[in-house]
Amino acid sequence: SPASCNAYCEDVTHLDECVAFAEEQGFTGEEYARGKKLHTYLKKGGNMPGGCTSRLSCEAYCHDFTHAEECYRFAEAAGVGDDMGDTRMEKGSRVAGRDGPPQKISPEHLKRLGELTKKGETPGGCTNKDACMAYCQEAGHMEECVAFGEKVGFMNKKEAEHARAFMKNGGPGGCTSQESCHAYCNDPANQETCFTFAEENGLIPPEEMKQM
Repeated sequence: SPASCNAYCEDVTHLDECVAFAEEQGFTGEEYARGKKLHTYLKKGGNMPGGCTSRLSCEAYCHDFTHAEECYRFAEAAGVGDDMGDTRMEKGSRVAGRDGPPQKISPEHLKRLGELTKKGETPGGCTNKDACMAYCQEAGHMEECVAFGEKVGFMNKKEAEHARAFMKNGGPGGCTSQESCHAYCNDPANQETCFTFAEENGLIPPEEMKQM
């Protein structure tokens, strides 16, 4: 069945067999492309981060921020960066505001993140994305999280200014959290207010604003 085949072929020790089967059958999808890249990387002597052997075990290992740099370098070397998604964190972290293209997160940023995580100096002592997001969305934690984002390099000065302005003045309609802002702006009656707020604060690129 598809489920049992996926489970079998997610194990990197079966890549030889699974890649050969995919090529024989003419499969050309994203999973095949990802598997082929990983197969080539391992054949050249590459190693999996933390010795993980499947998508689940690799995600479990790489979601721990202390392993962020190691996993980033693996994704770059294996050419599977786009498939690593949140593990790479390449698109950066934005609490509020947009000012040009997203921040490019470098191995140095991730090394710093890993060091601070080991020291327990992350917001609320969080050690993975989900825990950090949960902590930073709670009332009263935003300044701590913005300061941390600046310290690690996930936010530039302009983004931090937008975030602090949001903390001081609130968002459209006086919303003060992601949930309350979404609730307010999902009401069609408030869309003009939200568009105006986004335009004035540079939250949406001009070309996207024009289309919207």
